Amino acid sequence: MDASAPQDGRVTLREMGMAVERTVVMTSGGDGVDTDLLCRAPERERLAVLLHRRGYRLPGARLPQRSWTEQWVRFDAAGASVVDLNPAERWGLPPHVVDGLFDRARLLPDAAGVAVPAPEHALILLARRYGRSRAPLTAKQRRKVARFAGGESRAWDDAAAIAGEWHCLAALQVLRDRFHGRLPGRLEVLRAAAEQGAHSTGRVKRLRSMVKGLSLVHAPLVVGLSGVDGSGKSTQIERLRSALDAVGIETSVAWRPVGHGRTLRKVRRSAKRALALAGRSGAVARSSDTGLVAPPALTWDPNPATRQLRERSAALTSAWAAYVAVSTAAPYRLSVLRARAKGKAVICDRAQLDLVAHLIFQYGTARRPRLAIALAGALFPATDAAFYLDIRTQTAVERKPLQYTEAEVDRLLRIYRAERIRLGVRELDGERPPDDLAVAIAREVWQSTNG
Repeated sequence: MDASAPQDGRVTLREMGMAVERTVVMTSGGDGVDTDLLCRAPERERLAVLLHRRGYRLPGARLPQRSWTEQWVRFDAAGASVVDLNPAERWGLPPHVVDGLFDRARLLPDAAGVAVPAPEHALILLARRYGRSRAPLTAKQRRKVARFAGGESRAWDDAAAIAGEWHCLAALQVLRDRFHGRLPGRLEVLRAAAEQGAHSTGRVKRLRSMVKGLSLVHAPLVVGLSGVDGSGKSTQIERLRSALDAVGIETSVAWRPVGHGRTLRKVRRSAKRALALAGRSGAVARSSDTGLVAPPALTWDPNPATRQLRERSAALTSAWAAYVAVSTAAPYRLSVLRARAKGKAVICDRAQLDLVAHLIFQYGTARRPRLAIALAGALFPATDAAFYLDIRTQTAVERKPLQYTEAEVDRLLRIYRAERIRLGVRELDGERPPDDLAVAIAREVWQSTNG
């Protein structure tokens, strides 16, 4: 590992080592993607200044908060880079015990100021984390333990000699049993939990953290991506999901096409059957009548018989548009409610802007569907960050052929742009390189959590 090699402007271990006066201990990572550092208060403050200067940001109040760790995140073309700053006082141990960890840590040769824990302390830290379970170690956990213990007993013995003052003697034995394939008994696991709990000064802090964690239940992060079909929404949604997953935020995607649904299809089908029986269905032109090859059909009927019937009545059009607004917006609100219960963030594939634009496009030829627009605004869940991916008419036609005519795409785009301004949605160039666009969206979403 080259600790001095920069990666797309990300902070390096060498830079962090130069920023501190006393040693900081790296407990995991160091690859520029996810790094955990154990540090004392002055060093934590210095590193926070460095990270902020390099574009790293803390999570806002709309995301789960950790009781001790400061999670600094930076998004770039390579993805998310995370640096966790863990305070040395988190365990409530006597200063000489914690100082022993820093004093015995081994400095990295190419990152002065940054060290890795001695094997015995590494096992102590792993015991505190994995020493209260009877389940077999996962492959990842086993690799971590093997990195410091291997097949030798010396590291275990050295760890056992100091485990008492770390209040994890029982947890260390549980970890050792699990590592060697001997599943510990329930009594041993309970003893390990009780040993740490009885000497922990962080119980109140952890309780506060649990309460903070519940904040996501009533205020989840909600992001909306809008744009005509072909604007790149699906690609950016997947990029955003990956970026949030990299920093430990589980997401769900809510999607509902405007004007489509089981009930709506049934109503339309029934109306068409009724019109057919009444002999009102329009004649269909045949290519054989002219001797010419018919052009490919659009993927939707721009003027069905049911629309002709509906548009004879302004009241019927308004009522139908209102029903479409409610039936489209309600599932999004339900998705957010479900996400609250599961502690997830929500990405809306189509948002209020899309619903309003399509209501105007489909039902606003004669007059603006004000009732439907009002219902859409009242029912659609509020977003913490909303983006409109704008593209040219020709680009939309090329990316999604046979959906709308060029004139119809141009009209729909003009509606989107006007309503975007009215709703205050952030406009982004949908024709930018996807990587650049993904970075811009991820950064703004992360910053929006502080709102």
